[in-house]
Amino acid sequence: MPRYIVTLTNDEIQELKTLIQKGGKGYRIKHAQILLKLDHKPENKAWTYDRMEDAYGTSRSTIAGIAKRFVMEGLEAALGRKIQENRFQIWKVSKSRCAPGRSGVMQNTQK
Repeated sequence: MPRYIVTLTNDEIQELKTLIQKGGKGYRIKHAQILLKLDHKPENKAWTYDRMEDAYGTSRSTIAGIAKRFVMEGLEAALGRKIQENRFQIWKVSKSRCAPGRSGVMQNTQK
């Protein structure tokens, strides 16, 4: 049983279908297709996570993430990619903490 239940309005369904027909970035189209299959309607009962994995070449965690972002943050967040937190780190060289004979020591500092 999915943790997040996706229920699309008629306007959202139309917007997703338009996005798929119009084209654009590949991941947005794939996310739109997945959202249409996640919609809590009787005709989508046969679309399990396993079937969506095979049909769209994606993982269960991606499908679950799309459902979660739709329920928690809305349609645009679900169509986009997940924001990567703490992806980049800054490395700072400190000469004051160097051992004799070394020119610098690298320290990892989070930004």
